[in-house]
Amino acid sequence: MKRWFAHLPIHRKLVVTALAVTTAALALATLGLVIIDVWRYRSSILDDTIALAAVIAENTAGAVLFNDPDQGRETLASVRVRPSVPRACLYLPDERLFAGFGRTANLQCAGSVSAESSWFVIGGRAAVTRNQRVIGTVYVERDLAGIWPRGVAQLPPRSTICEHMNLPLYSPTVPASGVKPG
Repeated sequence: MKRWFAHLPIHRKLVVTALAVTTAALALATLGLVIIDVWRYRSSILDDTIALAAVIAENTAGAVLFNDPDQGRETLASVRVRPSVPRACLYLPDERLFAGFGRTANLQCAGSVSAESSWFVIGGRAAVTRNQRVIGTVYVERDLAGIWPRGVAQLPPRSTICEHMNLPLYSPTVPASGVKPG
């Protein structure tokens, strides 16, 4: 690798060096922006999940007070309108499962409160209270598996990038037909 660089004229060495430094700087800047974007997205999803758990906690307090697990399940099942929420669980203060909603059979609630979070799952919890007394806990799980394809889909198409940079969509030496002239 060093041999080809050593034989280049000085102006080419300057161009290659500037190109390498610019490429490295752009790569680091892009990586930083992606990391910040993922962190911001995850924190906003966590806030949203905790808010959803708090709303459900308010709505399930009556079911816990009157010891009505069926009403608790019905209230938890309202999360079915959000496809990214595969599971919602209602636990008593002793961490026993009172009622649960699982989108599929393998997503049923665990026997005790879990605090599961990973790259693809975020969990939010909220206390079920009545008269300043904690009478239960709601756990809501949010699935993040669908964010990666959505993030790629939001990238602008190649034609938009090329138009913005005033670049042709094809090489001027190769026409759109793919056959080189003359």
